[in-house]
Amino acid sequence: MDNYKHANLRSMVMIPKTKKLFISYRSSDAAKVDKIARDLGLLRYDDATPRYTTWQDKYNLPPASPNWWDAIVDAIIDCDVFVFNMSKASLQSEVCQAELDYAHRRNLPVVPIVLEGEFFLDPKSWKYNITYWELVPEWLRDVQFLFYVGSEFYGRFQTAIELFENNWPRVINVPTPINPDSKSVHASNHALYDAACDYAERLAFADAEKHFSALVRRNDSDYADIAAEWLELLALYAELIEIDERRSARFIFKSKWEAYQALFPKDFLEGVFDPCGLGQGSISTNQKPAHTTPSPTIAQQPSSAPPQPIKSPAKHTNKSLMPAPFDWIEIPDKGYSIAKYPVTNTQFAVFKGDGGYHNSEWWLQSGWQEKVTNNWKSPRYWHDPKWNRITLPVIGVSWHEAFAFSRWLSRKMGERIELPTEEQWQYAAQGSDSRPYPWGTIWSSDRCNSSATSMSWGQTTVVNHYENVGDSPFGVVDMLGNVWEWCLELDKEKKPLRGGSWRSTELAIQKRTTRKPHLSFNLWGFRLVKYV
Repeated sequence: MDNYKHANLRSMVMIPKTKKLFISYRSSDAAKVDKIARDLGLLRYDDATPRYTTWQDKYNLPPASPNWWDAIVDAIIDCDVFVFNMSKASLQSEVCQAELDYAHRRNLPVVPIVLEGEFFLDPKSWKYNITYWELVPEWLRDVQFLFYVGSEFYGRFQTAIELFENNWPRVINVPTPINPDSKSVHASNHALYDAACDYAERLAFADAEKHFSALVRRNDSDYADIAAEWLELLALYAELIEIDERRSARFIFKSKWEAYQALFPKDFLEGVFDPCGLGQGSISTNQKPAHTTPSPTIAQQPSSAPPQPIKSPAKHTNKSLMPAPFDWIEIPDKGYSIAKYPVTNTQFAVFKGDGGYHNSEWWLQSGWQEKVTNNWKSPRYWHDPKWNRITLPVIGVSWHEAFAFSRWLSRKMGERIELPTEEQWQYAAQGSDSRPYPWGTIWSSDRCNSSATSMSWGQTTVVNHYENVGDSPFGVVDMLGNVWEWCLELDKEKKPLRGGSWRSTELAIQKRTTRKPHLSFNLWGFRLVKYV
């Protein structure tokens, strides 16, 4: 794009009656922003002329567009008012920040809206305020914020626009910005994949298929193949829903369901996709069989005797490095201890606060390169209140970040601490028998955090929530469900994950999957082992 092709787009200041609003926001805030944009679009003058039209990427940007950033830049150039929907997430987003910076440099009217749940009422001043001023660009701190508070918000929004009309700023022509960073296209694909999965979970199949099809056309190395699988899966699942709703066709449901299951027995996301619970009609919740992919490298040692608890004394570590809850559980005669719980947000915060993202000493060379290229400064969901409570397991960490944490802690404690190998992880979860679950041979949805029943949490739980009810034979907690856990693998490109997550519908100790080491998601965490 020619940096100055729009030089004479506005040679004079003209104030249109119906103003075009560019809606800048983070995708995680979409539900709140959609309501605001919709309501603004309904506002009218006395003669019924619309006050505003809105531009949102999710509605106006073709999902398959390879030039998505150019389209966003053109939309900012074409708008009359730039509306920045402020949250911690949007202030952390490189795309949102690039949009905001460009609007500011063009001297566009900028209206910052602080979204619901992103501010508080200061009891001293009785004014609304935010807790994350350090994230706000310095120039924006001098702009009057609009706090989203009920119906009165829309009157204040119109007043803000009227103030601009009294002295409408003249647009300054500036060079158009490049993509926010070198990974912008891949970052767009990551967001596109997240949105597609969300649509699928909400049964919005048309939107999901549109997004997955876009990923297939883009041929992204990380998402094209799994997006193609999703497209096949959604078509089959939509057919199953139709069969289930047609009473006259229910006699063929069983065979169709079995064929559907057979097509996806591999480690596809979180087990068989079944958000409607179609397959649960003939399966007792307390007897749900595990759909497993045994690891061929791990020998199974069946035992005729019932599993017996082998509780080992927990050993404490330096509390300043690993705040509670944390303990080591020694695995008898195996030469290692394993962390009793997955690593928590508050524990990972110590690594982050100690310069973990600024010291290449803790990282593999390949991991450090990914960190620099992708500008990692924290785990992916670090600033999201849904995931960042202190005793929740840290999620959104790549294998590279988990490895760096283990190397950092090892050096700080002067002991050999690593991610567990798959063999170590499985033995700590199972012991020497072939039990499918850490607690025994009978499935129980009350012993771990999963989506195997309709009564699920819908997110991670604190790491000790299922302590004493879902423990392994050695007393290790949370080894099934809650978060998939990265395991050590230095030779293969893809790294193993074990244990399933809060979104898994089918769980068993033997179940495993693999992912590339630079990827992260809200399903993945890790725990540690220490050699003794």
